[in-house]
Amino acid sequence: MIRMWRIWLAVLWNSEHIWAYYVGLLLLFLCKIIFTVEEVPITFPLYGLFITNLTLSVLKLHSKYRMNHFVSLSGRHPMLIALHYTLFSLVCTLPACGLLLVLTKTVYETTPTVLLVMTILEFTCFAIAFAFVCSIFPFRYALACSVIVYFLFMVMHGYRLERIHYVAPTLNFMYPDFPDMSNIAAITLFSMLMLGFYLWQHFDWPTKAGRWLLLINALILAAYLLIPVGQALEDKQLAQAPYRQAQIGELSLQYKGVSAIQAQRFGQAIVDILAVIHAQGLQPDLTEIQIIRRTNIPEGADLEHIMSLEGTTLIIQPYSNKFYEFNYGYNIIRDLLDLTHVDNTIRQRIMNTVVLEDRHQLFTGRPHKAL
Repeated sequence: MIRMWRIWLAVLWNSEHIWAYYVGLLLLFLCKIIFTVEEVPITFPLYGLFITNLTLSVLKLHSKYRMNHFVSLSGRHPMLIALHYTLFSLVCTLPACGLLLVLTKTVYETTPTVLLVMTILEFTCFAIAFAFVCSIFPFRYALACSVIVYFLFMVMHGYRLERIHYVAPTLNFMYPDFPDMSNIAAITLFSMLMLGFYLWQHFDWPTKAGRWLLLINALILAAYLLIPVGQALEDKQLAQAPYRQAQIGELSLQYKGVSAIQAQRFGQAIVDILAVIHAQGLQPDLTEIQIIRRTNIPEGADLEHIMSLEGTTLIIQPYSNKFYEFNYGYNIIRDLLDLTHVDNTIRQRIMNTVVLEDRHQLFTGRPHKAL
């Protein structure tokens, strides 16, 4: 296997100019100098474009340079050949994964590294599997397809990715501290489905083996479709479920659709902000917090602002895990100050005080603007 990989790498380096990919990758990484911390995540899909296109070059080797006899060194079984392609592509894309890890650690300084690695691994598997599907088409069409898809991921960056929740491999880059498990499961199954489709379409299979492969693909597809169906059933149950109760300071807390931990985080953040507002001589009339997970994606200004005020009740309707994080995620301080009509002359003073005091380690750094 090592001998075969060395031959592939030599061909890629000398004939496919793989070094140009790495130069472009390095330039992409250095572009972080001209972007703000809030803008850097927009470039994450470009790393997927690099991984997909590099994998496309690997997959086209056997046909472009008539290297079937080298491929046969790994064994003639299609599964084994595909495995070799996948592993070799992973090795070739390690520089991209490494730079992406450095970049995400720069943006999300307090996020555990293991969560960032998990998010990058999920993204890389999708990018490689997507290359397998694209390789079925002529190279120029495959290249165009990959550019269009990753460009769409860039355009939809931020809350808009929630609209394509089950096919967006960059979704968890928005909130790596609180990974969305349904998205991870969906992207994993979708990647397996793309790889299975490539195996069925690209190789000639005996009748019995071909039927088994189709059956496996059908089972993967069924499992993939069950995820949104299960989510829809859960949303119906949520609408009928009673609120759970808790007490945060002097405020009563009602919540459903979110965990007790997340409800406590929201409640404690509100109490901490109100304490600073009270210290400035202001007395907002709030007696209750009501939190319910929203099941649809809002439009317009509601896309970033999830709080509203009805009488003395503060209503919070998160629809994304991104709202659980109050630094690079949801600017909860800004929204609460807007609802309580705090004068602009003391707004910045209150925001700075909340972050500096950080009474319950909810504001570990300055709040970033919403993505």
